[in-house]
Amino acid sequence: MARYMADEKESTFFVDVLKIALGVFIGGLLAALAYTKYMAWEVEYSLRQATAEMQKQAKQQADRSRKQAEEDRQRCEAAANERVARERQQAADALQRKQICEQHGVRFTGHLLHVRQTR
Repeated sequence: MARYMADEKESTFFVDVLKIALGVFIGGLLAALAYTKYMAWEVEYSLRQATAEMQKQAKQQADRSRKQAEEDRQRCEAAANERVARERQQAADALQRKQICEQHGVRFTGHLLHVRQTR
């Protein structure tokens, strides 16, 4: 270092120090810029992850709702079919009772409590 100072002028040394300081300053600015870009990328990545998770949950909820609606529809349909079958069975039973009453000569009024003998 002593030899450097002996061979060069003093002003050149300070210019070199200023160049180094300027390089450090520019390097710091570039590092800060790179850090902010990296943080922005991290935020975007996290946002994409959160959006994907919310979409997945929304799809699952929609699937559950659709499945529940289908089960409700099937349950209502089964109840309606059961009611129709029960009504048909009641109609068939009533017809059978009417035929039995006619065979035995009894007037059938539709209810067992109101059966009157016609003979």
